[in-house]
Amino acid sequence: MWPVNHGRLVQRLRKSLGRAVERAQARDVAIYMTIALVVFGLVLFGMRLTGVVGSASRASHSAYQFDPPRKLPQNGQLVRSRVLRSGALEVEHWISSTEAIWEVSLKVPSGPPGVHGRVAAHRIDVDGSEGRGYGPRTVRRQAATYFVGATKTLYIRYRLIGALVPSASIEGRALAQLSALDVAFSPRGGPSTVVVLGARVLSVACARARPDAVFRPCGRPDGRAWRVDLDSRHVRNRVIAQLDLT
Repeated sequence: MWPVNHGRLVQRLRKSLGRAVERAQARDVAIYMTIALVVFGLVLFGMRLTGVVGSASRASHSAYQFDPPRKLPQNGQLVRSRVLRSGALEVEHWISSTEAIWEVSLKVPSGPPGVHGRVAAHRIDVDGSEGRGYGPRTVRRQAATYFVGATKTLYIRYRLIGALVPSASIEGRALAQLSALDVAFSPRGGPSTVVVLGARVLSVACARARPDAVFRPCGRPDGRAWRVDLDSRHVRNRVIAQLDLT
């Protein structure tokens, strides 16, 4: 039988036990750090929503100015769609509300067959008094939601691609099947004014945003543009325009 060195055995046991304790402590520290990071993120998110945090964001967002080209009512909207030489539409949308808006949704309205597969909005920016809205910069088939804090004014801009359909019979003519995205938020706003410019507008028609909608003439010339005034019941109507691009 081999002699047992009790001192060395005790040292080995102590080292093994020490390594086990160190591994357990490291594991516990990792768990505690993960929990702490999650809690900190949730607290920061909650404080951002309630406006407690965000001074840095507001400072970096100090360039934001709500400056529509014409005065809006307290609960009102203005949509300006400019036809570009490329055939795209440069859309600007101003919203004024007497109550705080926390989020806004953008989507391609229902329309003729193929609209949802062809039309897309790019370079989307959603700005409010509390900072830039969090959300995607492109909208295609699916609606997108943008979180804007608690703002009473919104300035939305984007480029709409695929909305113009050239005429097959008359050169230089085109139909703008959409003039803007459908914008939804709560509480729902009041009246809206839609202005189409950048090309010679021959006629404009309006209808509810659904595939079987019946369009009727609407609006009136406004200088070199065409203006449509929609009351609060019809702010989400589709506005289409017959254009002369020559």
